[in-house]
Amino acid sequence: MITARFAKANVYALLGMKEEALQTIEDGISQGIEKFGEHLFPYLYLIHNPCFVTLQKEERLAAILAQEKQRYNRYLQSLKMFNKN
Repeated sequence: MITARFAKANVYALLGMKEEALQTIEDGISQGIEKFGEHLFPYLYLIHNPCFVTLQKEERLAAILAQEKQRYNRYLQSLKMFNKN
């Protein structure tokens, strides 16, 4: 299911179906957290996926990235407690 959602978003983006790609990403994030307790579209995946180059100028993606970057940074902060150096 998770890989199918990734593939669906990738195909939509590559076909220039921006609205559908962005909706799939947003749904994957919200449903992933609700159903699986994890992000289906983690921040690093979003910023490094070459399929999403067609979405780079979209304000909606910028908003998604800003939100996911905050989550990612909170996660990194939580890992600092394990670094005893």
